[in-house]
Amino acid sequence: MQSKSTESANGGTEVFTQTEREALRRFFMHTGKRRQPGIAALPELIEEKEELAVEVAAIALATVQDRLLNFTSIGPEGFRSAREPKVPQSRRVLVVPRYLFMIDWAMSGPGISWPEAYYITFVPGFDRYVVTASRDSADLYGCCDHAIGWFGDAVDPKASGIAVVKAWWEMARDRQDHEGWFCFVDAGSVSEAEAQALRQNVWPEQEKEEEDAVEAEESAK
Repeated sequence: MQSKSTESANGGTEVFTQTEREALRRFFMHTGKRRQPGIAALPELIEEKEELAVEVAAIALATVQDRLLNFTSIGPEGFRSAREPKVPQSRRVLVVPRYLFMIDWAMSGPGISWPEAYYITFVPGFDRYVVTASRDSADLYGCCDHAIGWFGDAVDPKASGIAVVKAWWEMARDRQDHEGWFCFVDAGSVSEAEAQALRQNVWPEQEKEEEDAVEAEESAK
């Protein structure tokens, strides 16, 4: 495998197509509101540049398509899948995402949940990481995957990924009046304790209400 500096010199030509490189270039031009040096949290792209956010997520997650959340069902018309099968792009250098963690936003009915998983992907030729959010259907946003931010390779990947996810949750809180996610599902690089601490930081009032409810229930026993 080539070194990062060599990949930067040739613009990633052995990794991405010209169309993909152009999409990534446009994505990295967006800096959003930088919460920390070297980190660009971009949750607003789902409203301002949704096609770009979707396209970049598809590039970043291409090698893990079979592992992404996917709602499937069987009905009168046969088997249905929320994700359309895609033929993997042939590449000399594979881009492999790093799994952070998964949460479930809500249980809206028996067997009906709203999971969301987060990944970070190093992008050769640009020396940056893309942060993505993935769901099992297009019901919420019209697509399953979004790129929600990026950061440079000079900062800590895990902490930076968490910072971008935090901005994504803050958007859900402020623009969608979301009261916090329902439960933690699965740990990757980020543990349940770390995710719960982040949730408490974003929704402190919700956390207090839940703690009071638990205490009241225990006192009533």
